[in-house]
Amino acid sequence: RDMSRIACVSVLFILSAVSALAMPSRSDLQKVQGAVNELMADSVAAMKKGKLAPEKAAETALGYAREATDEASKFLFYKGAFGLFVQGRRYDEAVKAVETLTQEVKGVPDKVVADIIREKLKRVSKKDGGAVFELYDRIDRRVRSAAEREKLEAALKANPKDADARRQLAFCKASLGDWAGALGDFALAGGKFSEAAKAERDGKAAEAADLWWTASDD
Repeated sequence: RDMSRIACVSVLFILSAVSALAMPSRSDLQKVQGAVNELMADSVAAMKKGKLAPEKAAETALGYAREATDEASKFLFYKGAFGLFVQGRRYDEAVKAVETLTQEVKGVPDKVVADIIREKLKRVSKKDGGAVFELYDRIDRRVRSAAEREKLEAALKANPKDADARRQLAFCKASLGDWAGALGDFALAGGKFSEAAKAERDGKAAEAADLWWTASDD
């Protein structure tokens, strides 16, 4: 068992030398999955025998995640910790595991995060696990906004003068946190939104505030 663990750690160390600070590819995940499973084997076996609580196994996964130097291992350990925390009904810790995953492994698409959470939602108590549902809803809204953005950009490519599509695209960008991009589209949309965006881009803060307030009535 000890020699097997040493071999697993060696695999992860070798991969860390070529890993990029980005969402790992499927092939990278497959390369480390066996090593990750082996490192968690004792905890999983003890949990199945009722000798270890799921949240304790989750803490073990978090420990390995913090020590991992390659993104694929970090991704799998944090993902596993999330599932184990959910199983142990430690929902706040589950949310934190997902949030840490997105901070530690750069470039994880929202859709991937949404899929990770959705896979475990049936295990989440709606009474006590509101934080998990709130996180899922927030990320799912971003996924849908991104899909809508892509559709609107295609529509505007076909018809750049479509003011309604331009305005909707501005709202999509704003909901995704791209306020600079949203301003550019608001400025082209016409009407009150256009006036407000142009005032803000010109540095006329008080005027822009009044115009945004008026535009909000629409």
